[in-house]
Amino acid sequence: MTEQKIRFIREILTAEKLDALIIFDLPNMRYLCGFTGTDGVLLMAADKFIFLTDSRYIEQAQEQVHADQILCYKNKLKAAIEQFATQGSQRVGFAAESISVAAYDKLAGLAAPSLEWCPLTTQLQPLRGVKTEAELVAL
Repeated sequence: MTEQKIRFIREILTAEKLDALIIFDLPNMRYLCGFTGTDGVLLMAADKFIFLTDSRYIEQAQEQVHADQILCYKNKLKAAIEQFATQGSQRVGFAAESISVAAYDKLAGLAAPSLEWCPLTTQLQPLRGVKTEAELVAL
């Protein structure tokens, strides 16, 4: 992950007073950490990026993903909640348009009542619009 992308995420965390972000949508996940598979979740805090995937993709993730830690899960939502608890996260942002109401309800139901979910609507939109030097060359 480039410094430019890390800086962008940290700016969102600071501006929104968030402890972490959770990314489910594949285009943003691929852009941020390089994963090209079809199932995973990216958890981002100011000081640590964690990628979670199931056993089908663990080898692919280990080859592709740029994150501080890559973990295998049996239940994606439970694993994400466990990581937030381990990290002591209290306010977690998520891309509101990339998660269904059913998935949100499951997340909220699994999390401690003290965990506050913060929907982000426009904050992540410029994410992939900012190109690194390598991306400009590729274009």
